[in-house]
Amino acid sequence: MLCLAVCVFAVGFVAYSIATLPLSGGLQVDSTQSALTLESDRGEAFATRGAFKGEKLKAADLPAHLAQAIIAIEDRRVNSRAIVTP
Repeated sequence: MLCLAVCVFAVGFVAYSIATLPLSGGLQVDSTQSALTLESDRGEAFATRGAFKGEKLKAADLPAHLAQAIIAIEDRRVNSRAIVTP
């Protein structure tokens, strides 16, 4: 009897989930272009590209381990391309 109740509940849940799915394609998130700002060593922006969303984030706002991870990834990319680094 318990097995029948669980099966009926499962079938009902699946039917409800299918019936309430959006028909207008709302299951996918529309992709947007990334934003990028290039700055000089003095911190002055000299080029921007893309659409900016949200608040501007400064390097000081990032956790130290995130900044170190970004630098490590870039170092690995430079070394894998056989470019001489000082």
